[in-house]
Amino acid sequence: MDARRFRDAHSLDEESPEQGYRVVPRRRRARPPGRPGPLRSDGDAVEQARPGFPIALQKGISVEIAGSDAERHPHGHSCTRPPARGSAREAFDSAPGSIIPDPVPGTLVDRPDALALALDAIRRAPTIALDTETDAFFAYRARICLLQVSVPGADLLVDPLARLDLAPFGALLADPAREVVLHAAENDVILLQHQLGWRIARLFDTQVACFALGLKPYSLAGVLEERFGVKLDKSMQRSDWSRRPLSAEQVAYATEDTSHLLALAAELHGRLQAAGRVEEVASECARIAARTWAPEPYDPDGFRRIDGVRLLDRTQQRILRDLHRFRESESERMNRAPYRVVDDRALFAIAEARAKDWVRGVPRKFWDRYGREVVRVVDAALAKGPIEARPPREGRPEPLPMPVRRAYDLLRKWRGEAAERRGVEPFVVARNEALMEVAKRGCRSLSELGEVLEPFRVREYGEAMLAAMLDSPAERAQNAG
Repeated sequence: MDARRFRDAHSLDEESPEQGYRVVPRRRRARPPGRPGPLRSDGDAVEQARPGFPIALQKGISVEIAGSDAERHPHGHSCTRPPARGSAREAFDSAPGSIIPDPVPGTLVDRPDALALALDAIRRAPTIALDTETDAFFAYRARICLLQVSVPGADLLVDPLARLDLAPFGALLADPAREVVLHAAENDVILLQHQLGWRIARLFDTQVACFALGLKPYSLAGVLEERFGVKLDKSMQRSDWSRRPLSAEQVAYATEDTSHLLALAAELHGRLQAAGRVEEVASECARIAARTWAPEPYDPDGFRRIDGVRLLDRTQQRILRDLHRFRESESERMNRAPYRVVDDRALFAIAEARAKDWVRGVPRKFWDRYGREVVRVVDAALAKGPIEARPPREGRPEPLPMPVRRAYDLLRKWRGEAAERRGVEPFVVARNEALMEVAKRGCRSLSELGEVLEPFRVREYGEAMLAAMLDSPAERAQNAG
C-alpha cells in the first residue's frame, strides 16, 4: 500500500469489555492498480461505542483503542490506546512525563458528515488545542489551508479549502466557556480574524505561559522535547499546504502540532497557579486574542535590505530598485511569494551586470519567461541615471524631551535587572510601549501607573518603577517627603 495515501478499511463496532472497542473489517472497494485512495474521511460512518466518548470516529483515521499498550493495526496502521478517562490534568499528575503516546495520523475532515462529527466532539470538550497551516511560503496573499484541532481522545484536521460551512466552528471558538490552547498564537489569531471573521473568547497561549515561567526554549518543538522528550519533525513546516491531497507526511506533521498541546497546557496551568502568574498570562492572552489584521504596504526601499546593495553604484542601485518593484508587481499578479518568482541573488546579479542578456546566477527559466521585461526595466533605469540619495523617512518621530528620554532609559535599566532576577525575558516584565508611555506621562503615583499598566503589574512592580525614575538622591528624598 502506498505510504503517501491510504484508506482505513476498518470501523469501530460494539464495546468490548476487555479493551473498549472491537475492530470490524469492511470490504475494500476495487481500485485501479497503483492508484490508492486519498487520506480522508468518507461517508462510511463509524458508530460511537462508548457512552461519553468524545467523538464518533469515521473511517479514514488511525483507530485508537482503550487500554494500556500500542498495537499494530491489521492493515499496517499504528493503533494507540489512549490514557484512562479523566481530565488531562489528572492524567498528567498521575503519570508525569509518560502520558504522551506516539502520535497517530489525525482525522481529515473534508466532508459535511465528517464536519458534523468533528463539531460534536469540539462542542463536548471544555478545552481544545488549535493550530493553523498556511501557504505563506508559496503565495503572495497567505491563506489558511488547514485547521488542526485536538480534543481529548481525537486529533482532527479540518480542511477549510473543502468549501464546508465552518461558521459553527467559529461560534464554538467564541464561546467563553471553552478554553482554546495555541502555541505562539498571534499570527493564527490575526489570520483567523481576517480571513474567517473568528474571535477566540478564551485563549491560552502556551508560549506566553512559558515566557511568564521562564521555561526555555520557547518554541513548541523545544518545549515538548524539554518537557516530555517528544521530538517534532519540522520537515513539513514549509511545504505547500494548499495542495490536495495532503501527503501522509503532512498529515503526521499537522497532527503533532496539536496532539501534545492539551497535556502541555495542563502542566503549565499547574505551574502558573503555583507561581502566582495566572492573572499575568490571562492578561497577555486577552491582548493577543484582541489583535486585528492590518495590511502591510509594499516598502519601496525594500531593495536596500538585499545583501551587497551598498557595493553597487547609484545606477546599479536604481536598476535593483526597479527590478524589485517589477518582481513585487508580478508576485501580486500571480499570487506567488516573491522569492518564487525570482530570488534576491538573481536581481542583484542582473543589476550588478546591468544585464541585457542572461547572466550567471539568474535561473534560465526566469530569463526565458521574463527576459524581455527585464531588459526593458534595465534600459529604463539606465536612461534615468543614478538613483537619488535616500530621502529621510517620513513620519520619523520628533526627538524625545530630555526628561522623558532619561526616565525611559532608567525604566529600561530597571526592567533588565528585574527580568534577570525573575529569570524571564525583559518584555515579560513590561513592554517598551508601556515604559515609554509611563515616561511620557511622568507618572509619580501608583494610581497614575494604573492608567497605563495592568493591575497585576502595578501591584508587583509599581513601587520599583516609581523609584527607578528618580535618578538622584535628592529626587528620591523629595519623593519620599
